[in-house]
Parts: sequence; C-alpha cells; structure tokens
Amino acid sequence: MKHLSLVALCACAALGASAQTSLIKEAKDAYSKGKSYTEVINLITPAFTNPETAQLAETFYVPGEMAFKEYDELYKQTMVQPSKYSAADSARMGRLLVDGYNYFMKAFPLDSLPNEKGKIKPKFSKNMVNTLANNASAYRAGGIFLYSVNDYQGAYDAWMIYGNLPEMPEVRKKLESNNKLTPGVMPTDEQIGEILYNAGLAAWQMNEFDKAYDAFIKAMDKGYDKKQIYDYAMAVAQQGGHEDKVFELAQKAFPIYGKEDPMYVRLILNHYIVNKDADKAMEIVNEAIANEPENSQYRVFRGIIFESNGDIASAKKNYEEAVAADSRNAQALFYLGHTLYNEASALQDKAPANPSEYAAYFNSTVKPVLDEAIKYLENSVDEEPADTRLDALRTLLNAYYALNDNTNYEYTQKRIDNL
Repeated sequence: MKHLSLVALCACAALGASAQTSLIKEAKDAYSKGKSYTEVINLITPAFTNPETAQLAETFYVPGEMAFKEYDELYKQTMVQPSKYSAADSARMGRLLVDGYNYFMKAFPLDSLPNEKGKIKPKFSKNMVNTLANNASAYRAGGIFLYSVNDYQGAYDAWMIYGNLPEMPEVRKKLESNNKLTPGVMPTDEQIGEILYNAGLAAWQMNEFDKAYDAFIKAMDKGYDKKQIYDYAMAVAQQGGHEDKVFELAQKAFPIYGKEDPMYVRLILNHYIVNKDADKAMEIVNEAIANEPENSQYRVFRGIIFESNGDIASAKKNYEEAVAADSRNAQALFYLGHTLYNEASALQDKAPANPSEYAAYFNSTVKPVLDEAIKYLENSVDEEPADTRLDALRTLLNAYYALNDNTNYEYTQKRIDNL
C-alpha cells in the first residue's frame, strides 16, 4: 500500500513539472495568437518559481523576447501615428525595455549551464545579446518616458541599463560591430556619463541615497565632471550618513571648482576640525589664502579655526580682514559681529556692582562695543546667503535686550518669527 502511494506521489510530481513546462509552450502560442503581453506574463508566471522550470533558460527567455517584440510593435505604431500615443504609452515602452532586460539577465546564466552530457551549449544567448545591442540606445529615451510620468524607479532602471550594456563584453562586441555599419549606435562615455547622472537624480527622487551616490560616481568615472554632480553626490552622501564620502568628494571638487565655490574648502576644513586636526585645517586654509588672497571667505574660515582653538584675538583679526576684503560677505559680517557681542558680554561681566558706577561703566565701555556688534550683525542679516541669518537675529535680540532697546528688541523678535 505504501509502495503504491509513493508511485502515485511521484507520478503527480512528474505531472506537475510537465504541466509547468507546458506553460512555456502555452505562453508562446498565446502570444502568437494575439494575447496581450500582460496576459501572457500572467500565464507563464507560475513557471518562474516551479523547481523544474525555474532552472530553464527558456522560462525567462520567452517573456523577455515577448517584451522586446511588444516594444517593437508599439514603436512602429508610434512612428506611424505619433499623435495617437500619450506619455503613458511611451512610458509603457520604457517598462517593456526594462522587463525584457531583467528577464534576459535571469536567462543568461541558465543558458550557460551544462546539459545532461556535461557540455555547455547556449541556445538563446546569441539572440539575447543581439536584441540588447540593437535596443541599447532605446534605454536612453525609455528612461525619459518613465521619468516624465514620475516612474522614478523605472527611469533609474532604464538609465542604469543604458550605462551597463556597454560593460557586458558580448554586448559591447556587438555594439562595436553595429557601430561600424551605423556610426553612433555605440554610446560614448560622455553620453553614458550624462545618463548615469540622470539615473542618480531619479534615485534621489525615491530617497535612495546610496543608489543615487553610486550612479553619480559612475557618471564621474565616465568623465562627467560638471559642478552640480559633485554638489549632488555630496548631498546624497550626507543624507545617507556617509560623511567620509562627503569629505572625499570635497577634496576632488576643490581643485576644479574651489575658486568658484568656497563650500568645498569649508567641508574639508570642517572634517579636520571635527577630527581635531587643527594643524591640517590651518595648513589647508593657509594654502587656499596663498592661492586666492582676495577671497574673503577663506579668512572667515581661518578665523573659525582660530576661534575653535580659543585664540579669539586672531579670529577677530581674520574676520576684520574678511569684512575689509568684502563688506557684503554675510558670514564675515556675522562672525565679526558675534565676536564683538561676546567681547561686550565679557566686559559687562566685569562691570562694577554699584548701580551708579555700573551705568557709567556700561555707557563708556560696553555700549560702544555692542553698538559696533549690532552694525555688523544688522548688515549680515541683509546679505545673502542666509545661512547665518537666524543666528545673527538671535544675537541681535540679546544685544538689544542688553541695551534695553525695547523697540528694536520687539522688531527683531518679529523678524525671527517670520523666518
């Protein structure tokens, strides 16, 4: 009885495998008879996970081939009647390209498995290589279509595929062959770099910070070195919690765009200050000043380093030099004003306790320094960028309080509330 049950069980298992294998044939027949791509995929999906068919290259080759055929058919139709097709239709073309690639990527390794005789005889790989190479440039437009309908995952996938295809040896060989007949079908490093940059933007839209960073770095490796890619790569690295990568990128960007934007040296200096390497920070900023003596921002940075080391006199001197070099430098104005406010506060702490003596001391010693601090702080508030504006207003609030200037105190509080 047990023996009969075992035989029956084996027969059922074989029947199940056979049924799953037949799904592949049914899917091909259904597609050839006009069934939609979606219907065919639903039909063949059980074969993807069945232990018997999941190891067959054909299981994934068939839906991949259908995806590309469906794309080709849609493409032809859009060429004949372009006004008939919407952005959503174009995006569907992009998704078909991504689907086709993904299915082929599953089919390739299975197509290289040894057969029952231990020999490797790929059956579908050549056609898959040709199909991918012939559609390589389409992934560029496919990503644009997907991005236009806010399918950022699809756009990212399409653009990363565009960048990856020339890295596949067999596909690259075919692309080079095609390029001899039709110059331009082989993407250049410049074109790939631009598209990988776009892929980074798409990943950023999804808050996939690590993916965005990797895409930006790959774009840089292809020679894409516009300023924004450094800025964006640093932004996503920071959002992803990778301060070490921010520092590395700032070091790369500084020699190229340091004169245009002092942010890079600031980030480099901040790294050394946080890591308590004041000597290295000072070395960097002194080198920057030597190369660009007219750049007031570097003197602000040097002042901050002196201040972090407790050398307030040297810090103040650098802030004064920065303001003298650029009277509209918001940070220079703020730091000089803030230093003067701290100086006034320290003087006030030394004031005599006697009320009559205090008033005279305050008016002659403290108030002039507060007035000077207020002048620089108010000027700082009026300038851009506004990164120090809130701190400047808070310091002004304290200064007006110390002066017992209720009118300006209330006005400053309103300005803070309105930020």
